[in-house]
Amino acid sequence: MPYFMLTNRKLSNGEPGEHCAVEMAHYIAKDSAATKLTQFSSWEKVPDKEFRKRLTDVAASFPDIPDDDNESQKHVSLFVHGYNVGWKVAVARYADIYKRLYSGPKSLGALVLYTWPSNGSAAGYLPDREDARASAPLLADALVTLYDYCNALPSVNPPSNAKPRFRSSHTAWAIS
Repeated sequence: MPYFMLTNRKLSNGEPGEHCAVEMAHYIAKDSAATKLTQFSSWEKVPDKEFRKRLTDVAASFPDIPDDDNESQKHVSLFVHGYNVGWKVAVARYADIYKRLYSGPKSLGALVLYTWPSNGSAAGYLPDREDARASAPLLADALVTLYDYCNALPSVNPPSNAKPRFRSSHTAWAIS
């Protein structure tokens, strides 16, 4: 399963830095890059449309499960790091969470990293607050766009006696 990253960090010295970019960037890394995720060259920048398509393709591959086994349902999750976290530290933490919870036969589903332009130092707390505030609209736009994209996907053909319970790229149906 690929690795997914959203960021509004402006590139500095060839990798995501401490300053805000004007738009969200979308990146995907392949499974084979797992040991090198903290090397920015392991990530491929992709258009937002391709990012959405690849992420929803992964979600569409999640198995259907019976309603009484909802704890087994796979999810698309978003990991957002906290204050005072540089890009490499954020990616290393993402990789650790991914390895422990989102890989192997008991995988929880897919995990997306959102890394915003934190300065990565305790002394940078005040600027980090400003960067977090400035980052919020870009993250909100990205999430709304992904949600709208998923809702626009055609759903699978339900059984004739089914009523839709929710609409997404992974539609579930309740049988009456």
